Amino acid sequence: MSMSMLHLSADGDLMTWMESGPAGLNISNIIPTTQIPNPNPNPNPNPNPNPSGCLVETEKMMEERRRVRRKISNRESARRSRMRKQHRLNELENRANQLGAMNQEMLSRITSLEHQRLLFLMENEKLRLESDSLRRRFNDLTTILLFRRLPKIPTVNPTINEPNLMPPLINYVVEI
Repeated sequence: MSMSMLHLSADGDLMTWMESGPAGLNISNIIPTTQIPNPNPNPNPNPNPNPSGCLVETEKMMEERRRVRRKISNRESARRSRMRKQHRLNELENRANQLGAMNQEMLSRITSLEHQRLLFLMENEKLRLESDSLRRRFNDLTTILLFRRLPKIPTVNPTINEPNLMPPLINYVVEI
């Protein structure tokens, strides 16, 4: 009685090994074989084998081959999916690092610009105060010049009796 075993080759094909092995190689010493119980409980096998029994065995083998191929294909598909996922994750990590660096650069620039803004505000306030001071000084000088150009009118103060006194400055304020 010849015993057969199914073997999966490296490329995913199922091969049927007989006790003598492929190409007449005797593998009975290499691979221990065990007797597989007959699933048919009838102790009297049919002496006339059914030709469709070979077909059923062949269909079972083909179905097993398809199942194994599907398994291998699914594993390979899952591996490719994991690789794509890892690649996408790496791309996202790189992009996150780039955005983080850009964010740091922008924060640094914002800090620098804020410092410059404060310096400009201080300079602007200083210039505003200086402008106000210069405007007041200009008004005072303009007032003084106006008084110098006015003709001197002799006035008599009944209490002092001194002629040629200047009138009070309050009456001659000039708006600019």
